[in-house]
Order: sequence, then structure tokens, then C-alpha cells
Amino acid sequence: MMPKIEEEEDEITYPKFNRRTHWHISKEVTWGHILTTITLLLTVAALWGDLDDRVDLNTIERMHNRELIDENKEAAMASRLEMRQEFRNVNDKLDRLIERVLINYDRFIPRELHERPHKKQ
Repeated sequence: MMPKIEEEEDEITYPKFNRRTHWHISKEVTWGHILTTITLLLTVAALWGDLDDRVDLNTIERMHNRELIDENKEAAMASRLEMRQEFRNVNDKLDRLIERVLINYDRFIPRELHERPHKKQ
């Protein structure tokens, strides 16, 4: 006879349920849950309203800043045009002064300076 071989079965052992170490979801709804949910919803609503107010305020400030930028651009353009006109006036005056000097060259510069000195050979 052959000896009988006993087969060992692998058993999976599960720990006993212990309320202190395992978490669970209860189907109960308590007043604490209700008050916490209402407080959370009111907080979200208040923050959302505050966010809308800040967005509106930023939009108004942005439009105001755009108006200031446009006004500054117009003032700068007017200033540039005024400077250009002043430069043209100064240029015209210089041209007239140079023409007078060239026309009256003989009066202002002695005749000796008109002639080129001759080289001695």
C-alpha cells in the first residue's frame, strides 16, 4: 500500500471586522451633515459673488486705463506735431539767415579775405 498524501489547502483568512480600524459609509444623514453642506454652499455662493464683483471692477479699471492711454497717445502726437513745426520754423529762419549772409558776403568779409593768397615761387 501506498502512503496517503494529504493535500494542504491554502486558506485565506480574513481579519475580523473591527470598527476602530476600518472605515465605512453610513446611510444616515445627521444634522451635522446638513449644516456642513449648507455652510459649504453658502460659502461657495459668497465667493462666487465676490469674484463677479472683482471681475466687474477690473473691467471698469481696464476701460479707464485704455481711455487714459488713448488720451496720452493723442497728447504725444500733438506734441510731436508741434515740435516738428517748431523745427521747421527754426530751419526756415536759418535758411533766411544763410541767404542774407551769402548775399551780403562782401559787406561782412573784407575784400582781402575774398582773394586767395598767391603762392610765391
